[in-house]
Order: sequence, then C-alpha cells, then structure tokens
Amino acid sequence: MARKNRNKEIQEQQILGQETKKKSPKLSALPPVPEDMPLAMPVQNLREKPTYAKLPKYFRVYLARFIAFGGALAVGTIGTWQLNAAMGSGKNTLLQWVLLFLFSLTFYWVSFSATAALAGIVPKIRRRKLSAEEAAKKTEKIAIVMPVYGEDAAMTGANLLSIAESVAQTPIASRCEIFILSDTQNADIWLQETNAFQILRKKSPLPVYYRRRSENFARKAGNVADFVRRFGGRYEYMLVLDADSLMTGETIAEMIYRMDAEARLGLLQSCPQLIGGRSLLARTIQFASSLYGGVVARGIDAWQGTEGNYWGHNALIRTRAFAESCGLPELKGRRPIGGHILSHDFVEAALLRRRGWIVRMDSDLDGSYEGLPPSLEDLSGRERRWAQGNLQHLGVLRTRGFTWTNRMHFAIGIAGYLMSPIWLLMLSVGIIITAQALFTQPEYFPLAHQLFPNWPTFDARKMLGLFFSALSLLLIPKFIGLLAAMILPSRRRKFGGIFALIKGFFAELFISTLYAPMMMLLQTNHIIDIILGRDSGWATQSRSADVMPWKIALARTKSYIIAGIIPLAVLAKFAPEQLLWLSPIILGLLLSPLLTRHSGNNRLGKFLARKKFLLIPSEISPNKIILNAYKNLAEFAEIADVELLKASANQEIIKRHAASIDKKEKLPNNQEIKMNTITARAKLENCQSCQELGEFLNKQEKIIIAANLDLLEKIAEKCPAATQ
Repeated sequence: MARKNRNKEIQEQQILGQETKKKSPKLSALPPVPEDMPLAMPVQNLREKPTYAKLPKYFRVYLARFIAFGGALAVGTIGTWQLNAAMGSGKNTLLQWVLLFLFSLTFYWVSFSATAALAGIVPKIRRRKLSAEEAAKKTEKIAIVMPVYGEDAAMTGANLLSIAESVAQTPIASRCEIFILSDTQNADIWLQETNAFQILRKKSPLPVYYRRRSENFARKAGNVADFVRRFGGRYEYMLVLDADSLMTGETIAEMIYRMDAEARLGLLQSCPQLIGGRSLLARTIQFASSLYGGVVARGIDAWQGTEGNYWGHNALIRTRAFAESCGLPELKGRRPIGGHILSHDFVEAALLRRRGWIVRMDSDLDGSYEGLPPSLEDLSGRERRWAQGNLQHLGVLRTRGFTWTNRMHFAIGIAGYLMSPIWLLMLSVGIIITAQALFTQPEYFPLAHQLFPNWPTFDARKMLGLFFSALSLLLIPKFIGLLAAMILPSRRRKFGGIFALIKGFFAELFISTLYAPMMMLLQTNHIIDIILGRDSGWATQSRSADVMPWKIALARTKSYIIAGIIPLAVLAKFAPEQLLWLSPIILGLLLSPLLTRHSGNNRLGKFLARKKFLLIPSEISPNKIILNAYKNLAEFAEIADVELLKASANQEIIKRHAASIDKKEKLPNNQEIKMNTITARAKLENCQSCQELGEFLNKQEKIIIAANLDLLEKIAEKCPAATQ
C-alpha cells in the first residue's frame, strides 16, 4: 500500500511538472544573467558571539552521542590500559611511554570509527515536510548553482541538462533556475563553457544563467559568496553542486519539501554516492563508499542531529541564512595556515549553527551522486588541498559561539590528517624498541645499591589481543555494511548477488590494505609541506587517467621502496617472527611502483567489472539520471575541439561566446591587466600567422582577448583556416 501511494505521488508530481514545462517562456532569449538583486553578506567577526534562537533538543541525539563519543572514550581507555599492562606497569622506558601515548591516540581514533557507526542503531528523528500539493503553491525561486573552475564543459553541460530534465517532472520546476558560476582562467575552456551554456540553454526546460568572474578572489567560497551578494535576493534557496554532481529531480524536490516545512532549517546536506569510477583505484573507493558509506552516514546523522556539517556540494541552503551567517574572514598569519579559508564548508556549517540555524544531514536522501579522482596522483592532489584546509581550522576552533559538536567536526577533520604521521611515528618507535631489544643487553640493576633486579616484562598475549582488537574496530563498519547487504535481498541484487558482493568485499579489503601504507606516507608528506609553509595552490580536478609509465612510477615511489626494504632486511635477519605483523605494510611499500602505475588503469577496472568484482548498484541498475547524463554528452560533442585560435573565425562559436558574456563583469583595473592588454594588441598586430600567435600569446593575454570582441576579430584575420 505504501509503495502504491508513493507511485501515485510520483505520477502526480510528473503531471504537475509537465504542466509547468508547457507554461515556460522561450528560455534561449534570456540574457546571460538575471537582473541584480543584491543581498548583504557581511564578513563575520569570529571573536564576537552573536545572539541566536534556541533550537529543539532530542533525546535520541544525546543517546547517539553517548554511544559514539562515550563508547570511543571507554574502548580507547581500556585499550590504553591494556597496553600499559602489557609493557609492565610503572617501569616503562621513555620510548615505551612515547609508544603508549601514540598508541592511545590511534586506538581512540579507531574506536571512534567503530562506535560512531554503531550510533546509527538509534532510531532516526521523523523529518517534517510539505506535501507535493502544498509545495506546488509556493513561488519562491530556487537556484541550482554549479561552480566550475576549468572543468570539462561537456560533462558539466550534460549533467546539468539531465538535472534540468529530471526537475522538470516535479512540482517545483517553476521555482528552479540553473546558474553556472565560472572561475575559469583558461581562454580555450572559457569558450567551451560559453558554447556549452548556449547549447544547454536551448535544450533545458529550466532557465539557465552563466556568470564568469574575471578575478578568482577566495576561490570557490568567494565564487559562491559573489553570487549571493549579487543575485542572492532573487532566491529563497540555493542548491550548491560540484562540477561532477548529479541529483535526481525527486531528491531535489524532497529536500525542498523538507526545508519548506522547517523555518529554521538553514542547510540540508544529502549523502552523495560515488559513481563513474572506471580505474582500479576509483572502483575500489566507490565500492567501499557504496557498501559501507550508508552505515557511516547513518551514524553521523544520528549523533550530529541539528548541529550537522556541510560537505561543500549536493546541499540545499537557505540563501538569507547563508548571507547573514557565512561571510568568511581571512585568517591571520602566513599561508598555508593563514589567508582565505580553503575548507570553507565546515566553517560555513558552524557559522550557520552559531546564529541559530539548523544544519542537518539526512542520510535517507538518495538520488545524489558525485564523481571521484581516477588515480593515486589525482587523489593525492585533492588530499593535499583538503589537508591544508582542515589544518586551517586550527585558526577557527576558538571562534565564539560554536557548539562543542561543531568543534568536534573540526577536531575530527584535523585528526583525520594528523593520524597518518602519528601512525608512522608509532610504527617507527615500535621498530626502534624492537631493535633496542635485539641489539642491547638489558640492564637489570641500573642503580648501584639496588637490591632487586628490574626484570624486562612483555606480555605477548595481551599485545596480540590488542592487535586483533584494533583490527576488529577498523573492520566493524565494513562488516556491518556487508551483513546488511547480505541480509536484505533487494540490496544483494543491487550488488550483483551474494557471490559478487563477497568477491567485491574481499577485493576492496585487499586492494585498500595495499594502498594504505602509501596513503600514510603521502599524507605525512602533505603535513610536512604545510608545516614548512608550502601552499597547495588551486588546480583543476582531473576526471580521467590511464596507466602511468614505469619510469615515472618508479621515480615517484623510490622512497617508498627504500622504506619497505630496510625493515624487511633487518627483520628477516634478526626477528623474522615480526614480519607477519608488518607484512601488509612492507608488501604495500614494495609494490608501490606497480600500485601507482595501475591506480588509474581503466582496462584493469573494466576487467574486474567483467569478472563481477567491485560492482556497485549504479552500474548494475543505474538510475535514469545517470543514463541520461551519458546520453546527453552527445549533445555537447561539438565543443570538444573549441580553442581560441581555432574558433575565433567561426562566427557561430564567437556569437555564442559573445552572447554569454556578462556586460557588468569587467576585467580588474590593475597594472598587470593593463600591461597584458597592451602586449596582447601588439602581438596581434605583429604576428604573421596563427602559429606565431600560438607561440607568443600567454595565458593572461588569451583571457583578455577572449573578453574583447574587437581583439577576437583581429585573431580571425590571422587564423582564417579556423572556418574550415
């Protein structure tokens, strides 16, 4: 009966959406941006506590927090006490005390990973929402916002077209508009974006707007803030996406119904599922996310309650709440810790909550998707930016008005990256203690007049128990996810059946174990870079990869090989029994060239898929919106080869580009821009051919030309072959 009612509701939504679509005006005739409707977004004072409304408290949330944090405290304390007992109470050496301290940090961490997942057993709070009929009566506009920075314009266009087509089948279609916020600084990609925008506008059932900033102030956070300050008054809510995001119209509508019903709900975060991974590493990560991610998400949902977090995309935000709460200040101090806040999403969530807005993650919101890095190199680049962004949060932890839950979000994010160097230090200290025991004679009477000897103690049974306890804690979320999928027939089928599910489970466990030592060393290197003051920069996210040449793979992993060979040689000669415990780490380091070379191997990924390894539900039974996104790529195929020097004489491309330029957006009036404008004109006048232009024009000059239609005409004179 419930399913029949749900199907009836979906049919009613589709009928309402189709009626809305028929009433739509000719969308291709709209200007590139709507009229400005400014919304004040003051920069927040982190030292001044604002007044805020009291929010409801729920016993279930406190129970979940008791399980997550109280459980981690209890389990971690027991583990620390057991290690101290295993080493000999009160007679530890300095190195043993250091080992005990480092072990306690890691054991508390793995304990929390398990107890936080177990918190998901607490029943969820009932979510209020408007009915489809009530929501259809509302007229406040909603912006579906996609910030881009040098992304694949065909991919973003195809994704947005799929979203628009899906939203058009819902009652909220008449309220929604798509807004592309470009920070692109490459002239060729800018032309691809503007041409994709015009194609999207012609085919989309929703209005589509496009604004490119000429100056990338404060990166993505500045891009969204600029949108809010200029156009925010037009929109009640904004759905913030990433460049590779996909969301079904039904999920978007559900989020809007929930926000419409909760006047104090400032931000509603969905739980994006990872899709589109074809390489070995990407398949491994997305399988883990599909099988275990729901378990982790339910636990987070349970213990954070109304004091949730923001992941930067696939989230619905109340625009006025965001404007009044989330103007980000620059952090004091030198880069990389100081400056513009990189991991802005955590901070924005805490600032919303500081002013009395509910911030929530609803783990039952499916139909939300995102992509992932295809190779270890791309993953490392993203992790480097995230590490810097999370360590920056040390500068905001003391902000007045944050709740302890918000501070815990920051602490968890910081600890997630500091844990790698802590693991490495703990392993190093353990190896030193082992070497000390092998190569030094124990001193039984360290004092001259000591009556009784200090017998060296070491309880091997307790140490073995601690090892398996830590391993079990790490695997608890994985086993919960596996058992849930095995028990539920519908979930088993989504993973291709029980045998495909079990094969995928063990393949993911094996592959992720091999990659773990490299990730530990990579993240440790990131932390060292940040401490030394090296900024991560702002690079475009790579969406594709392939097999890395052996020469490059060996060059990038030679330090890992050495780090694996040294303990292997020493332990094999003097303590071969210790190799069993360190074998996963040593094996991963010795295989690092192979693992690095094939992390982006799409052919290997396809082979595993054919053999039913690491299959995920979106591959076996893909949502319609995923299929539409792949199909819609063909609509944007013509922009693939668009380049400034090739396209400048093609009147259709230039016409689309000119129609997409926001006349109010001007290049910064500074000395560098003026100089580049002068040199761009001089090169256009003096270069004799298109080839010469390609050799002499720099990146900044090309951007200036792309922003100036007169200069584009001058290029057309030099590159007449572009019309062919």
